[in-house]
Amino acid sequence: MNVNYDAAGAGTILVVGDLIVASMFALLLRWALSALHGSWLKQLLSSPVWFPVAALSYTAFLFQMAAGYYAVEVLVKDYGHAISTGYDFFAKAYFLTLCFALGAGLLVTVFIEKPLLKLSDLK
Repeated sequence: MNVNYDAAGAGTILVVGDLIVASMFALLLRWALSALHGSWLKQLLSSPVWFPVAALSYTAFLFQMAAGYYAVEVLVKDYGHAISTGYDFFAKAYFLTLCFALGAGLLVTVFIEKPLLKLSDLK
């Protein structure tokens, strides 16, 4: 069967398809969090092991713009010009930004956030 869709028909199919996928994911998530099924996902996500990961990722998120700027500045020194296209440049910029943001996030979390949290517990 060969069916030709116009733009509205193709858009409708995409929206309905996304709605079906999102509904199925919501049902699966509800099942995984349900107390009737052991709520294994709730226990997994409420584990204390996620707190350091969450703190580091949030702090790295706060530094991502500055990290991206410095990553491109470092790469411009290698490439010799600011505008460079291609997978090589953007892959290096992405991973260098990730390293800079996680490094800054780790330093701030260890040397600023944790000591201040300990100070707030001394009341």
